[in-house]
Amino acid sequence: MRAWGADPDPGNDDRQPSGDGAFVTRRASAVALRPRLDDLYRSFDHVDSATDPIHVVRRFQSRDDREVVGFCASALAFGRVASILQSIEALLAVLGPAPAAYVRAFDAQRDAHRLIPIVHR
Repeated sequence: MRAWGADPDPGNDDRQPSGDGAFVTRRASAVALRPRLDDLYRSFDHVDSATDPIHVVRRFQSRDDREVVGFCASALAFGRVASILQSIEALLAVLGPAPAAYVRAFDAQRDAHRLIPIVHR
């Protein structure tokens, strides 16, 4: 006899309990969750929000540049918003107009001195 809600095929990694004793695939679960996550995204996605440090990502057109800037902004997103924005702007001044290219070509011996003055928290 199997426990209530137990997966009859525990080796099947593509299925998970739905909460009502049935099982759904992870894909079906993700598909069902997407509309809710999209609604949440739209409700918090304020393009003109000066209080959201991630807004700096929108300055860049290249997907690679946006990825680098988003990563850097999220790494610095701790503390007062004004302080975070100041640190991000200081870093962007070093990275220049093409952050992804800067990161790809970064050489610690050649470039580290430009990052030393940047201090956050």
